[in-house]
Amino acid sequence: MNPESAPPVIDRRRRLATVAVLLVIITAFGAYLRFAGLGVRSLWHDEFCTWHVSQMPLGESLRWAPEIIPPLYQFSVRLVTNDAHPSEWVLRFPAAVCGVLTILAAGWLGRQAGGWSIGLSLAALVACCPSQIEYSQEARSYTMLMLGTVLSVVLWRRVVEGGRWKYIAAYSVATAATLHAHYLCGLTIIAEILWAVFWWLRHRTRAGRPLLALSFAGLLCVPLLIQRLSARNVIHGLTWVDPATFRRTFAVLTDLTFGVEWLVVLAASLVLAGFTRRISRRYGGDRGGLSRNERSTLLLLGLWLGVAWLGLVVISWLGQPALVERYALPAAAPALLIPLLVARYWHKYAPPIVALLIIVAAAPEWVLQATEYESGFRELSAYLRENADPVDELTVLAADGTVDPRWTETERLAFAYYPPDDRTIHVVRFDPATPPEPGSVLFDPRPLNLVVFRGDPRATLTAAGREIQPIQFEGDEYTRLPFAAYRLIRVAGLGGS
Repeated sequence: MNPESAPPVIDRRRRLATVAVLLVIITAFGAYLRFAGLGVRSLWHDEFCTWHVSQMPLGESLRWAPEIIPPLYQFSVRLVTNDAHPSEWVLRFPAAVCGVLTILAAGWLGRQAGGWSIGLSLAALVACCPSQIEYSQEARSYTMLMLGTVLSVVLWRRVVEGGRWKYIAAYSVATAATLHAHYLCGLTIIAEILWAVFWWLRHRTRAGRPLLALSFAGLLCVPLLIQRLSARNVIHGLTWVDPATFRRTFAVLTDLTFGVEWLVVLAASLVLAGFTRRISRRYGGDRGGLSRNERSTLLLLGLWLGVAWLGLVVISWLGQPALVERYALPAAAPALLIPLLVARYWHKYAPPIVALLIIVAAAPEWVLQATEYESGFRELSAYLRENADPVDELTVLAADGTVDPRWTETERLAFAYYPPDDRTIHVVRFDPATPPEPGSVLFDPRPLNLVVFRGDPRATLTAAGREIQPIQFEGDEYTRLPFAAYRLIRVAGLGGS
């Protein structure tokens, strides 16, 4: 071996060892934040659906109308347990694992975009991002969507730039698997195709391998297409989503990252990226503008951010409200990465400094996000068990009468997972435009304990001659008791009893 070449090799190995140690520390810390409070919070509506489909016969679960997402998450739950009543921790375990793997994937994404300084910085931001922790503690497929889209984008760039066949195979599998987790992976695919078109126009290269990768991914999604057609009566149940207003559009992005402060940093980064050459020359810099590779990377990230985030606005304008934080989760990756790339242009140590400052400033939020919880249906069920007489009072589920009647089945699942006792649970659909039917439980003279998830039952109660009665709880008086997405309303008996 040439002695002159030994020191660089040793230095490279030391750098890689240091990077590996730091990445392990970041990932371990992120895993702690995700698993520390994994089972402390009660399940809520969508998680009950996950539990329900994972217990149904497989063929029936694929056709169950109220489940609106593809089946990959329920498959993962089936692999983890065959218990008929698994704990909250077990049901959320696949989401937490995907959340941890997303930290590693983010490190790879940052490494490919601008080196390990950016890779470690992005991994640290993802590890401590409150929204990433939140959805890693929910028994749904949102962290699968996040993980899969990050891997898809990294692999797609390799494919478009002439990567080997292993990248084509990896891209096809990763993208198809992500589509089996959530349909909104399609927005990321649109961004990838748009970027590839720009690449082909600039470099005048052939599109054969990228098209082949997309074709393979499409073939792997044939089972999903068959499943989707067999469940053509799927309910979309998104009437609760707020309209895509200007304020709401930006609020979603702030919730995905580190608040308004990060949104300002992101906006400044996008502006600075367009003026790097002019600013560099004015202040004596010697780099000039962004390199072609840096511009290409920022274009890919910008398209990914725009389509994954603003694409939901377009979907909402077309008639299907969809602008909610968890649906826009893939946009968090480019939103966090773009400022790091622009910061790296100005100084090699800028990305870790920016990441560290943001993480420290947001510490109160991500520390509490990992372990704090609000009372949910589990606590509501316990309250009914301890305070509601099963004979002299009725427990009534107030189902939203303005949506498809089949959606009521999903609202009953909460009582199946957290039964207060063996009391009868009555169900009434509340629709302000429809008077209550004669003979309804609303005309039973006994007091009612009304459990409400969505909708407003007051008009229907008034039409039935019922009045809401204050609830005495821990020395205070409430018109309703909130239990994290649910409300408990006490309805006085007919005649004021």
